[in-house]
Amino acid sequence: MKLRVLVLFVSSLGAGLTASAETLHLKNGQTVYGTFNGRAPQGIQFTGTDGRTLIYPYQEVENLNFGPIPAPPQPAPSERISVPPIGSLSAQTDPFLGTWKLNVKKSKFVPGPPRKSETRIVVAGPSGMRVSVDRVNGDGSTQQFEYTTNLDGKSYPITGQAPYGADSISANLTAPNTIQSTLTKNGKTVATATTIVSNGGKVLTITTKGTDAQGKHFTNVGVYDKQ
Repeated sequence: MKLRVLVLFVSSLGAGLTASAETLHLKNGQTVYGTFNGRAPQGIQFTGTDGRTLIYPYQEVENLNFGPIPAPPQPAPSERISVPPIGSLSAQTDPFLGTWKLNVKKSKFVPGPPRKSETRIVVAGPSGMRVSVDRVNGDGSTQQFEYTTNLDGKSYPITGQAPYGADSISANLTAPNTIQSTLTKNGKTVATATTIVSNGGKVLTITTKGTDAQGKHFTNVGVYDKQ
C-alpha cells in the first residue's frame, strides 16, 4: 500500500491549522525538523529539535510535511527572528509553582531570631512567575510582599514590605530546579538567594545571604514544604 504524506503549502497556511507538522521545507533547500506552532503576521512559527522557536517568513517557506521523519541532521545556524518557545518558560517554572509553607524546625536563621511562620504562593505569570509572601517574623511583626520575575536577569520591583529593605529583585533559572536571585535597594545589592526544589518537587529550600540594616551579615536557610 502506498504511503500518503500530507503536504501543506504556504497558500493553505492562512486557514488556521491546528495539526502539528514535523518537517518544514524552505525555498533555499533547508529542511527543519520539529513542531509547527501556528502562524504569526510575520510568518510560520516552528519549534526545531534544538528547542528554539523561530519565525520563518511566508515567502521563504516551500511547504510543511506531516508524518514520520528520519533522524534529523545537526541544525544549521540561523539568523532568523528568535522567539521564546510556546509554554517553555511555564514548563521551566513548574517545579516552583504552588503553595509552600515554612518548616520552622528544619529552617535555620543566623543570627536570628527565626521566623514564626511563612507562606509562599507561586503562580505562573505572563512570561515568568509571580511570588506572594505572607510572613510572621521572630519578633511577631508581619510582612507581606510580592513580585513578578521573568527569570531573565532583569530587575523587577517588589511591592509591599520587601525583605531586607530591598526594592527590586532579579533572577535567573540556572538549572531546572534552581533559581539564583539578587535583591537590591537603589541599585545596591542587599542580599543574594539560591532557591532549590528537591525531594521530587515536595521541598523548597531558599538560602539567603546578605547584610541587614545594621550592617550585620546574615545567612538564612528557609525550608518549605509543598502543600
